[in-house]
Amino acid sequence: MRLKTGGVMAFGLALILSGSARADTSAKAMEIVDKAIEAHGGEAEMKKLSSNSMKMKGTVHVMGMEIAFMGDTSSQEFARRRVDLEMEVANQKFRIVNVFNKDKGWAKVNDQVTEMTKDQVAGAVDQAHSNWVASLLPLKDKAYTLSLVGEGKVGTTPVLVITVTRKDRRDVNLSFDKKTHLLLKVETRVKDEQSGEEKTEEAFFSDYNDKGLKQPKKITVNRDGKLFVEAEVSDLRVDEKFDESVFGKP
Repeated sequence: MRLKTGGVMAFGLALILSGSARADTSAKAMEIVDKAIEAHGGEAEMKKLSSNSMKMKGTVHVMGMEIAFMGDTSSQEFARRRVDLEMEVANQKFRIVNVFNKDKGWAKVNDQVTEMTKDQVAGAVDQAHSNWVASLLPLKDKAYTLSLVGEGKVGTTPVLVITVTRKDRRDVNLSFDKKTHLLLKVETRVKDEQSGEEKTEEAFFSDYNDKGLKQPKKITVNRDGKLFVEAEVSDLRVDEKFDESVFGKP
């Protein structure tokens, strides 16, 4: 009986200690997020990012090619997004419009429009969720579970890494500069558009502006460790008011 009682007590103690450890790591992760929100300009300013537009230019690395692009993006609460791009492939110019609106979307290449498939919509939802997480403010919602992974490095910069979990969504890892608390990296799993295979996507943020609402001017995206996109962003506008047609069928 003593052995049985001791076993029950040990099991109960393990549960208590385990729960305490989870609460402790969650609290520390939330402290990191709170510091990051302040570092990026504070909660009031960051709320304005929920509706924004910007310009971008850069290079896509795909199928052994380096394709230069330039364009504009419009985003509303990260569940509605429009990307207008211009690029040239094999001396042929293309105008591409991608629209995602909550549970549907379209792709337009020059004059040809196709509707997103179910799998493509699911991929767009995952991407929207990752962007939503990276905006930091939603992490105060109890629907998210935060845990401190530990320390690491992005390049040569020491970082603190947390994992963000939500039911029915992919986990997202966020890496924050240990000194400045700025977000330097977002990592998650995605389904590659070309191959349909699952890959690890890492988005790196750098060259932050010095004043006001701090946002990166450079974004680099790797998939399974290989360079995928390099982009420079500019002309960020926040608190935008969009007409419904912006997120309609192009």
